[in-house]
Amino acid sequence: FLMQVIGDAEGRVAPRLVDAAIDRAQAAAMYRQLRGEVIKMLNADLIHGDLSEFNILLASDGPVIIDFPQVVVAAKNSQSEHYFRRDLENLLRFFSSIDPAVAAHASDVDEIWRAYVRRELSPGFVPRGRLGGIQ
Repeated sequence: FLMQVIGDAEGRVAPRLVDAAIDRAQAAAMYRQLRGEVIKMLNADLIHGDLSEFNILLASDGPVIIDFPQVVVAAKNSQSEHYFRRDLENLLRFFSSIDPAVAAHASDVDEIWRAYVRRELSPGFVPRGRLGGIQ
């Protein structure tokens, strides 16, 4: 869909992630899910460019990334690594504020970008967490 209403479990318009009640037990799983979406986008040579808790909605079936006017074509933008890092670091910062254990994923940014540059990235890529962390 190009446009649709994203609803929460009660049928209301889904809140932005920043306004949603996310408990500590959900944070790591939600980070991994969104990290997977970021990886799928990068695998398609796209970077959101402005990803944060302000442009992700918490729908009834999980988080939904919105607001794509600043999308970057990774191979054609000299600042693509900067945008990618900022997007994923925003997710790390937000979810680490809910569950400090998520901070152990800090190496994800480098590992994912390295796989992209080496053309080893796939839609199902999962960082190994060479610096530790929960998978």
